[in-house]
Amino acid sequence: MGRRALLAGLVAGFLAALAPFLPAYPLTLLTQTLIAAMLAMSLDLLLGYTGLPSLGHAAYFAVGAYAVAILATGRQVGFLGCLAAGLVAAALTAAVFGLLAIRATGTYFLMITLALGMVVWGLAFRWVSLTQGDNGISGVPRPDLGLPWNLSGPLPFFYLALAAALLAWGFLALLVASPFGLGLEGIRESESRMRALGYDVWLHKYLAFVLSGTLAGFAGVFWAYFNGFVSPVDAQLVTSVETLLMVALGGPGTLVGPAVGAAVIVFLKNVVSVYTKRWLLILGVVYIGAILLRRRGSSGRSVGADDERTSRARLNGAVALRLHQVSRSFGGLLAVAGVDLVVHEGERRAIIGPNGAGKTTLFNLISGEIGVSAGAIRLFDADVTRLPPPRRAALGLARTFQITNLFSNLSALENCLLAVQGCARAKFAMLRPRGRFSEMRERAVAALRTVGLEARAATTVKHLSYGEQRQLEIGLALAGRPRLLLLDEPTAGLSPAESQQMADLVRGLDPAMTVLIIEHDMDIALEIARHVTVLHYGRVVADGPREAVKADPLVREIYLGA
Repeated sequence: MGRRALLAGLVAGFLAALAPFLPAYPLTLLTQTLIAAMLAMSLDLLLGYTGLPSLGHAAYFAVGAYAVAILATGRQVGFLGCLAAGLVAAALTAAVFGLLAIRATGTYFLMITLALGMVVWGLAFRWVSLTQGDNGISGVPRPDLGLPWNLSGPLPFFYLALAAALLAWGFLALLVASPFGLGLEGIRESESRMRALGYDVWLHKYLAFVLSGTLAGFAGVFWAYFNGFVSPVDAQLVTSVETLLMVALGGPGTLVGPAVGAAVIVFLKNVVSVYTKRWLLILGVVYIGAILLRRRGSSGRSVGADDERTSRARLNGAVALRLHQVSRSFGGLLAVAGVDLVVHEGERRAIIGPNGAGKTTLFNLISGEIGVSAGAIRLFDADVTRLPPPRRAALGLARTFQITNLFSNLSALENCLLAVQGCARAKFAMLRPRGRFSEMRERAVAALRTVGLEARAATTVKHLSYGEQRQLEIGLALAGRPRLLLLDEPTAGLSPAESQQMADLVRGLDPAMTVLIIEHDMDIALEIARHVTVLHYGRVVADGPREAVKADPLVREIYLGA
């Protein structure tokens, strides 16, 4: 963040030094660019960092602007009062709209935000007694801050807009560098993994939505003072689309990029449009070119010891996981049928069976990814049958996925930091850089060291080999210090040598940790686990010590092919 702050300071200093030498029109365009940059950066928090594209962002911008226009012209409220009113109005609007929109994803989220944005536009157009309808509210005076100079001139107001833009950028830069900001990036990459790590994904997205809308209202406050006129045009779809293009042109997830995109849009809109009415066509060509050219925009333990630990846990009667008549159906398909399972603390249990036996579905039921159709699940003597994944993670449950489920655009260290944060209060810290949480960083590094990836800590996950990604999959699960670990085919797709390395890794885990493993490689499964449960067509057909299960005629027939 230090380098970015230095760069922002240099750019701001350059603009501040240049401004007195500029004619009024370019200075006005620069001021407009700064306000548009604030609006674009607010959307970047939602689109670039959280992965939620919105087509209704102009709504909060207009709400903030209308709050200023109504209070400043009708009640002669001062700058601070109008600023507070604009922020509160935008925040409340975003809070209500977020309740309606956040549960949707993809195109549905896009359409809901479009509809909500049009609701605000319709109110601005039809609520004539308050908004003056399509005539708009004119005569908004420039703010009086009690300073020696008058803000009615273009230069003083430019400096006010520059200070506001720096404030908005500083807040957003601090936010995205915090544990909360890292959590938003994790949600952008994989919501299912974030839930498994203990995050309330809905709450994180909702908070990001409200913060984004509030900052858009902040931009709207300065737009009302700058333009002196507020109308339904400020809430229309075109404004939302232009803001979306600003983020897309400059590069989502960068903060600086949307500011650059704002400069491009303002230039095209105010300069190119003077020479041609087809400036939107030129904008489309620029947008397509930017997408094509730059995707990111312009800017060890022995087996005997394990047996001893497992036996001791059983003698103590400590049960980590208990399933009672657990079933799950999908329409007419019964994927899991009346499964009873008891796993003791410290036990290494293998769940095996042919393809389609219901093994991964069983893991999804235990972790809470899907709900049971019947039966009960108890985790460390707590009934978790109806609890969501984050609540189960808080009790000490962690899992890996059959198909690698990592945050591919983040580094290996950031992946493990997300796992460490998952069950910690620090995941909601917004105004402290995550670098200050040294204990969490040390735990993340320790998890990487455990899986042999410490030297690759700074490497982006998508640049790791497949074998390293499978190791990191386990590293994420271990970073949260779980009491019960579910491993879903950890050796899938690995070479024999890599599979053996993975088996050694699992076998060397803390013996106090309970481990359930799904594994198709029978040799690996029996090397890791001393107790085996066999599923077939969703039912338990064998359960017991590995030697007895291996010799069972039914198991040999349905699984070993003998």
